[in-house]
Amino acid sequence: MQLRHAALAQAVALSSLLFIAHTGGCAAGTTEDSTPTGPVTTGVTTGPTGSSTHASSSSSTSSAGGAGSTSSASTTTASTTAASTTSSTTASTTASTTASTTASTTASSSASSGSGGCGTLYAHTITIDGTNDFSAVDTFTTTSATYTGYVTWDANNLYLGMQGVDVGSNDANKWVVAYISGASGTTTGQMYNTQQPTLPFSAKWHLRWKANNTFTNAQMWNGSTWVDAGWNFTGLVFRTGNYVEFAIPRTNIGSPNAVNVVMSMLNETNLAEGTYAGIPSTSFTDGVDPNFAHYFAFDLMGCDPPNMSTPL
Repeated sequence: MQLRHAALAQAVALSSLLFIAHTGGCAAGTTEDSTPTGPVTTGVTTGPTGSSTHASSSSSTSSAGGAGSTSSASTTTASTTAASTTSSTTASTTASTTASTTASTTASSSASSGSGGCGTLYAHTITIDGTNDFSAVDTFTTTSATYTGYVTWDANNLYLGMQGVDVGSNDANKWVVAYISGASGTTTGQMYNTQQPTLPFSAKWHLRWKANNTFTNAQMWNGSTWVDAGWNFTGLVFRTGNYVEFAIPRTNIGSPNAVNVVMSMLNETNLAEGTYAGIPSTSFTDGVDPNFAHYFAFDLMGCDPPNMSTPL
């Protein structure tokens, strides 16, 4: 019986040794920490250095846990820093892009705006002295190859001109004539001998000058007929050789922002009548009593020079 008790005690002791060896050498009364080494999120106590130690871990496990927790904290800090940096960079880039886009848009808008919404208004002042100082952009071909017409303006005047052999002919039967648009006008031109043109727009004003340089006159449509407009042309018309120029105060024609214009030469001599040197050059075919088919519409408050206008 005693032998059986001794053998049983030896067996228990052997089993205890095998158990201890199997569990990695934990001492009796110590509970094995099954928590993996590394970051600990449950049952953690944060020490002064920010390391984490499991309350029931052995010293070796606590050391490993501390290192893992420090690593985790560093990783978290790095991630937070990276996220913060990324967020800051993104915000900075967005703000910079927005500011840049806004500045660019503002600059573009400023560049495209100005007087008349296009920049500098076109204007060219002509000195009425018989010297042709119309520029190339104020110059127009006519229906007659050897004649040239001119149109320009500034803030005060509309300027017209004509050059060709009959301008210097001193013939009282030859005229430079022009029609200008205005409210309550007419599409019926003035009668010259047997010639009376139909106009392509409603004209309120009619300028006429005799080639003998003795008569310059403006007429207006009064609702039923052409009558004298009462303009004073002193200092506003001048001829030199085959060239003549006129200044028409914009106040005389109602201070418009835009005008429609046709111009030509006219011969009212019996048996030799004709109309020629028309502006635009597509106005008509030279001949007796042609009607004007086209005209120029000039924007007096625009940036484009006169010869940028397309005949209408």
